[in-house]
Amino acid sequence: MEEKIAIIALPFAGGCTNSYATLKRFTPTPFEWISIEIPGRGNRINELAIPDIESVCDDIFAQILPTIKTTEYLFFGHGMGALLGYELTRRIQQAKIPLPSCLFFTGQIAPSVVTNKKISRYDKHSFWAEIKSLGGISDALFEDQELIDFFEPTIRADYWALDHYEYRPLIERLETPIFIRTGNLDAKISAGKIDMWQEETLYPLDWDVYPGSHFFIFDDCYSIMEDLTESLDIAKSMSFSYRKY
Repeated sequence: MEEKIAIIALPFAGGCTNSYATLKRFTPTPFEWISIEIPGRGNRINELAIPDIESVCDDIFAQILPTIKTTEYLFFGHGMGALLGYELTRRIQQAKIPLPSCLFFTGQIAPSVVTNKKISRYDKHSFWAEIKSLGGISDALFEDQELIDFFEPTIRADYWALDHYEYRPLIERLETPIFIRTGNLDAKISAGKIDMWQEETLYPLDWDVYPGSHFFIFDDCYSIMEDLTESLDIAKSMSFSYRKY
């Protein structure tokens, strides 16, 4: 019997465990898709959302610790989920706990890149216009004012966490290969903002571009999952001789 490999999926801003449901359906053997729920959504809807990245990582770390100590795993994260995966990997490396076999991140610039676009500070109209332009959220939400009012504090808390994230340079680069995937129509992505991911890993950065906008990952779920599983094989084949960056 093949040992399970956990894909620990970390939420994008405003996302919950169900947000990745379409991707999860394409999970091949022997992988096990594990979507992480954080406060303020899904089955934790009655908890207050956490408006800072470090505290969200505290919550996630407690959830995943039993798994990562005993199971081979990788982190998948889109947008905010990529930043969470990066910060969790820093923490795991420092704690000398088994590291993820690779990091497969989508739709997110390097953590060291500063952005002046502070979405959490937008007025209500501008805030929701920005969220709608990114996609990834059902159109039904935008047609129901009560739902908008209900979910706004949680989604705004996520963007507050992103807007106030403080990058700390690594003392030692991550001993984990990083795979970055972006959409060619994603307005917030540029080569310089992605290339800086190389500063975070000892291995050569693997970056590829898909057709589509910010949420391109849902346009062709089969290809994304095939890419993810192939990336794990590539990560395993990388030798220590590549560590020259």
